[in-house]
Amino acid sequence: MMDSLVKLWNKLEIRVLVISSLSLQILLLGLAGFRKYVVSFRFAQTTAITWRGPLALMFHWFLWFVYLMADYVAMVALAYLPQSEDKASPQSKTHHLLMFWAPFFLLHLGGQDTITGLSIEDNDLWSRQLLTMLSQVALAIYNYSTSNLQIGALWPPAALMFAVAIFKYGERIWCLQRASMSGLRSSMIIEPAGPNYAKFMERYMLSKAEVKNKLKIEKHKGDMESQQTEESEERKFHKYDEIVCKAYEFFPRYKRLFVDLNLNNSDREGLQMYFEGLGYSDAYKLIEIELSWMYDIFHSKCSVIYAFKHYGWVSRAITIVITTAALCLFAMSDHTGYGWFETTLTYVLLGGAVGLEFLALVFMLLSLWTYAAMKKSGSCSGLSDYHFSIQKILRPQRKPRWSDKMAQYSLITYSLEDQPCWLKHIMKWVGFKETWDHYRYATYVTVNEGLKNLVFQELKNNMKDIMNTAPDRGFTSHRGQWVIQRKGYDQIFGWSVEVDFDESIMLWHIATDLLFFDHEKPMSTSEEQEWEPEREISQHISNYMMFLLIERPFMMPDSTWQISFGQTCAEMRNFFQAKGDMKKNDAVRMILDVNTDYDPGLINGDPSKLVAFNGCKLAHNLKEKFITRENREQDWNQMWRFISVVWVEMLCYAASNCKGQLHAKQLSKGGELLTVVWLLMANFGMGERSRKDKGKAVTS
Repeated sequence: MMDSLVKLWNKLEIRVLVISSLSLQILLLGLAGFRKYVVSFRFAQTTAITWRGPLALMFHWFLWFVYLMADYVAMVALAYLPQSEDKASPQSKTHHLLMFWAPFFLLHLGGQDTITGLSIEDNDLWSRQLLTMLSQVALAIYNYSTSNLQIGALWPPAALMFAVAIFKYGERIWCLQRASMSGLRSSMIIEPAGPNYAKFMERYMLSKAEVKNKLKIEKHKGDMESQQTEESEERKFHKYDEIVCKAYEFFPRYKRLFVDLNLNNSDREGLQMYFEGLGYSDAYKLIEIELSWMYDIFHSKCSVIYAFKHYGWVSRAITIVITTAALCLFAMSDHTGYGWFETTLTYVLLGGAVGLEFLALVFMLLSLWTYAAMKKSGSCSGLSDYHFSIQKILRPQRKPRWSDKMAQYSLITYSLEDQPCWLKHIMKWVGFKETWDHYRYATYVTVNEGLKNLVFQELKNNMKDIMNTAPDRGFTSHRGQWVIQRKGYDQIFGWSVEVDFDESIMLWHIATDLLFFDHEKPMSTSEEQEWEPEREISQHISNYMMFLLIERPFMMPDSTWQISFGQTCAEMRNFFQAKGDMKKNDAVRMILDVNTDYDPGLINGDPSKLVAFNGCKLAHNLKEKFITRENREQDWNQMWRFISVVWVEMLCYAASNCKGQLHAKQLSKGGELLTVVWLLMANFGMGERSRKDKGKAVTS
């Protein structure tokens, strides 16, 4: 029985590999593009459709498996082909068909247009992929040359498929190289011709005068448009197609940010003047489009397809013609002596190659890149309008072009539920506990419109003050101090933002969580509705910043969260264990009952070990400052307004101090709100990368 199963597997092994390889390529083509919309954690319990959470959690794992298996299966099949030929029956010509499959495995190694690498680190390893390509091509050609196929009837279609396969494989390596950090930087920086100082100064003075005149004209036009905007509210709402065209125009400038190159003055002025006339929804939509395109540059073949005029169309048309010609040549050849199953598989491989190339052409035709390029060229206006109508059906304007989710992580919930047990000790021993904690306690919620509007308005309203007082720094050096100083609350709350940034986040996070679940809120529903939006916004940003601190510490400036986090969790666990089992509302009530009249540093000698205590103290300070018995509705509203603005400032500080490469790293995981805020700040002329660049760079 066992021997018969082994013989059956030996006979079917290469056939199974063929079917598997083609199936994996189809899955990659269809699923890879959804990575930009899907986050890899479970959703909050309030999510309407509960099955989306587990599916989103499994999606990235499944795609990771498919991506790795696609290359592995193709390489194993190439190595196994000579053995399959030796095992074939000498009376038949089936082994000819088996060797004819070699270029198809090379073609599959070339991948699909929707994915070239799982992460941006894969792009930086393009040279290793080049070495792999050379070895696999050499292996395929060697296997082909040592067989009898080169003198048979299958030689013409095999030669055509080898040409397409090598081209597609080489194109994948080219895309990886161009999408690497060094490749993107080199494509945007022009090396100086030489130290001709006299000529340089002459050109500098001319360009300076031209830029000055241009800025005056644009400023005058901007003033006129601003005046028209004030007269007509409709001017604030731009058409979707106009936003797409502007996103295409500004895209080279955004690329510079993601590879840590500064914007020069002309780029910054252009972005700033345009964004001053936008409403918050249009501004976020433009940034969403930019994020979607940046994902395409880093993780698909768009870095080559759309980089050169007509390259994508011509190359796909040629590959379709060649693969179709190979299919026709095979159909016209003599099939005598071939096994019917192997012949059918060969037709499937050829048809699959033609179909995948045709689908790649269709995807290119229907992409937003194509529409923007058509509008920019000004040709085929009627066709471009029809194209955009299809775009709005495939991806309506109301649907975001990134995940539009923000993570949530509650320190109090974690400390309350994460009680020691033998299973958790085992997970900690094997190094799995941190991963379990991240998936167990992290949830996702949709970024609500109120939060988007608050961030946008805070940046827009404070832009002039920030640029006048600290044009090179702004929010990059303020993490709560700005709003506290403006309100005159230095003596009351200044201590909470003068500590380390990670400790400050935990302080305000604990205080926000305590106040959010405070039982002393207004009893009137009408009163609660006044401050409920900003209360929810404050909690969402608070939990999101806590998530970044725990799960994305590399995106946070100077983060040493492990020590503070461990000490704070231990402090809160000790408190909860002494009180016994309880729900979160009861825990919050008991924490708020703690006496905070004495300075924890005077008692313990080390205030950093009492972050939870200081967070409770901050919550009491906020209530004492804002909440009175006379006008509770207005007091709660003012308190949550103040807390939300402090969190916005912290969010902007973290965003502007995170490197562009780290922002780019998250695009394949659904994107981060931190990245959206970072780009929004750049559009308003804020942040480390919005200053005049020291070098010369191409921006178009």
